[in-house]
Amino acid sequence: MARYALDVREKEVLEELRCGSTPRDVAKQRGIALATARVIVTTVRMKFGARSTSHLLELLANGKQTTEIPVSHPEPDPLQRAELDKEAAARFQELLGPEREGVPCRRPGCKHGAIVHSVMCRNHHVEMLSGKAPAKDSDA
Repeated sequence: MARYALDVREKEVLEELRCGSTPRDVAKQRGIALATARVIVTTVRMKFGARSTSHLLELLANGKQTTEIPVSHPEPDPLQRAELDKEAAARFQELLGPEREGVPCRRPGCKHGAIVHSVMCRNHHVEMLSGKAPAKDSDA
């Protein structure tokens, strides 16, 4: 089931697909990278619940309209948003990988190890990127 409304660019790309264009054609016609065109096509497919571009075109041929795609879900309430943000931050920190024992974080007073490809621990790396204090307390 579709989850979000199409934006203007997605509608234009969908129309190009309906007219027989491939993602490569879309990229060339729009002056964008092939990877970007593929991302747009994939996003449109996901919004229609289509398994492939050919399935998307089949759905459209069988009468599915872009107006059947509902507008995006309402914004969660502030408490729910805070919880979602907290979960996303925790997942991001996990994606940064483990802290290395033999390579200390360069933040003065921090006792954690630096993550791979950084000179800081996870918390301080996130703080550097976001400009916000880390969600979890560090030993710093």
